[in-house]
Amino acid sequence: MNRDFCFVEFEDASPQSVFTKKKGKSTPEWSPRFDRGFSQIIDWFLILEDQKKTGLHKSKFGLDVIQFVGLLVIGRRKDLDDSQYERLVWRSDQVRVGHRQVHCITFDDLYETLEWKLRIFGWPWN
Repeated sequence: MNRDFCFVEFEDASPQSVFTKKKGKSTPEWSPRFDRGFSQIIDWFLILEDQKKTGLHKSKFGLDVIQFVGLLVIGRRKDLDDSQYERLVWRSDQVRVGHRQVHCITFDDLYETLEWKLRIFGWPWN
């Protein structure tokens, strides 16, 4: 049985989903929407770690121990300049919650990845 899971949080794709510009600051800040989505994943990770002690993993996943990562899908690539996109990629690559990775991608990244995988592996309904 597969022990690997990915917990996905979808936020919106508005132009201010990932970063917001603050008056008087040259560098945009992470948006409240981004922080909310990332915090949701942190809360899930906390619950999952806590459930290890109670045996709930076995009842929910059929396993005592699971491996898991998070995925935050938010915003559109076209709304980020190169510097902002690099910040998003860096955060996704470098920031861990405990020892768990949280991938942060745009809806465009998700679309391109799924499109590529479907081209490689074929449409399941063909």
